Amino acid sequence: MQAQLIFRIATEPNSVPVTLNGASTFTFTFKVDGDTSDGYHTFNELYEHRHALFLVVCKTYKGWKSKKHAANKPPMYDGFFIAGVETPSGVVSYHLPLEWWDRYECEEREEAPRIFLRPHLHVNLLQAREIRSLDSA
Repeated sequence: MQAQLIFRIATEPNSVPVTLNGASTFTFTFKVDGDTSDGYHTFNELYEHRHALFLVVCKTYKGWKSKKHAANKPPMYDGFFIAGVETPSGVVSYHLPLEWWDRYECEEREEAPRIFLRPHLHVNLLQAREIRSLDSA
């Protein structure tokens, strides 16, 4: 007899209700935080890599940084600033921890430019293409 394991959508964060062979459901709870790893890197390490790589992008392509969002936008997240570069199609930006502020040696702005959000899956492809296009500008 083959066991049938069914996972359903969790009703609580970080938990997965599981049914085995139609028997009673139990909940598997897991912790996801900055120390969560794929076996190679933790989330904390990957974010540090992203911060460092975007620093190079901002330095190379005349980026900017600000401790305020654009006018009429919600306040900045506690402990963060925003940095970005302008591309022909719009702004590419990230929120970064304030600990990185002094490392980002780029133009300091009173507030960030208005950013028009794009669908999440499209953003990474757009960023790579747009940053490459700055080389020819």
